[in-house]
Formats: sequence, structure tokens, C-alpha cells
Amino acid sequence: MRLAHLTWWIVASAIAAAENVTVGLCAIVKDAEPYLVEWLDYYLVALQFDAAYVYDNSPSHELRGWRARTRGHPVYGRVEVIHHPERTQLAAYRDCVRARGKEAYYALLDVDEFIVLFRHGTIGDLVREYLAPFGGALALNWILVGSADRELYAPLPVTKRFQYRDAAPSVAVKLIVARRDYDRSRNAHVARLRGGAAHHDTSAPGAVASLEVPGKPGVACCNRARPRDVALVYHYRFLSAKEYRAKICDRGRLLGGVDAFCDRKTGELRANAPPHMVPRRGDVFDDAAWRALTRKVPKYRVFDDEAWGDAF
Repeated sequence: MRLAHLTWWIVASAIAAAENVTVGLCAIVKDAEPYLVEWLDYYLVALQFDAAYVYDNSPSHELRGWRARTRGHPVYGRVEVIHHPERTQLAAYRDCVRARGKEAYYALLDVDEFIVLFRHGTIGDLVREYLAPFGGALALNWILVGSADRELYAPLPVTKRFQYRDAAPSVAVKLIVARRDYDRSRNAHVARLRGGAAHHDTSAPGAVASLEVPGKPGVACCNRARPRDVALVYHYRFLSAKEYRAKICDRGRLLGGVDAFCDRKTGELRANAPPHMVPRRGDVFDDAAWRALTRKVPKYRVFDDEAWGDAF
């Protein structure tokens, strides 16, 4: 049986290696214009995604003008902007994969999430080895990036300002899904897949991930194995203190409704917020995302000049 499985994997991998793998990016955004261009440069240029589908959650379609002015741009012309007011993140993900996009695979992300590859040069290389031969979805664990003690916004790249992360990955995951196997998203972390397709992780090619939460039937979000050697999603959740307050209290949640961790009377984080929601500086210096960006997008290297002091 093991020999048969190995033979199948070799054949499937050979087919995947010859396949022209196309990967799209799906995200819903609101009040994200200070960070959007860096994020798109990272994915479309540094990681070589083929296209991005950005769902504008603002009531007045604030990104309409940006879209009109970038149709002839060699990078941003590959970004489709869809007005998506009064609807949720999960609806955006489903529309992106099932109706909007033309790629074979899709990363379902947020604008504060950056996939960092440790063994592959492009997203297509990762997908060819860990998803294309098997189908379903590939789960990548978060690793939370701290605030670096920044108090206010500054007009500098996110991946430059915030370079201290947690020591270990979070159990929470985000997905890259195969279009042919995707039905819909159960939540922001896990999908409902078709025809018995599975969620995989990067423990090994074809490894099946267990994402169900023990003791909570029907709840899934997390991979407690937390493989970290191949790729992680660097989650810049906190940014500066002021930006984080605005994110959880002023904007509300793109999943729908007000963020449960915001005290609406004080405009501050609730005292009983769980540890993963509490801002912290970050424990380990890590500039991997910044190095990936500046290696492929040279215009950002100017921010390494000490003249760009950051006192905020």
C-alpha cells in the first residue's frame, strides 16, 4: 500500500511540475489604502501571484478611482476591484473562487497577512509541491508579528516598521485552495471542500492536516502541529497601538458586526480579551518578509536609509 501511494505521489508530482500553475489572491478590505500597494507588490511581484481580487467593503466604493487609474499598470492592472459593501469576508471568498477568478488556486487572506516562503522562490513553486498533486486546500499557520512598541501610524512599509514576532507560530491557519475542490468557506480559516478533498499542511507533501478543535464538535480553525519550516503567514495584526484600536473598534469586523473584543464605551480593547488579541511588542527579530519584498521590488530599498527615521 505504501509503495502504491508513493508511486501515485511520484506520478502526481510529475504532472503538477509540468502544469502551468496559476495562483490568485482573494481579500476583502476596508480603510486599507495606507497598506494596500505594499501588500500587492509583495504578492504580485515578490511572490509572483498571477492576479489579485480585492473586495472593497467601503460604502462609497473608495477604491473605484484607484482601479480606474491603474488599468494600464504592469502590476496593478492585474488587480480586480469589486465593490462589496454590506457583505462579509466569507461571501467575498466564495465569489472570488467560484465566480470571479480564472486561476486554478487561490490564497484566502487579509491585507495584514504576508505569506513568507522559506524553501521556495515563488508561490507557484510551493503550490506545485504541496497542493497541486493532492488537491483540496493547503493550510499555513499564522505567526503573529508584534507592534514593535509603535504608538502611531507612520507612512512607512508595514514589513519594515514591524519586525518583531512571536517565538512560535499560532495554531490558527489560513488557506490556499484548489478551485476545483472548493465549495465555500466555513469561517475565515477553514473551507468546506467537495468530493472528499482534504486540508493539507507542509509537514510533508500530501500530509493531511487536522483542523478541528478538540472538544468543540463542528469547530475548525487550527492546526496544532504548527509546521514552520516551509511557509508561514506573518500576521501583522497589531500594527501601532492607535491603528489597532481603530481596527477593532472603529471599523468593526469584516466577518460582520462589531468586534467582540472592543469595549464600545471606552473605545479600547476589553480587559478580558484572549491572549492572541492583546497587543505586544514581539519577542524575536525577523525581517524575512521585508527581505523578500526588497529583493524583488527594489524601490523599497530606499527605506533602509537611516534618513527615514521613525519616532512614532
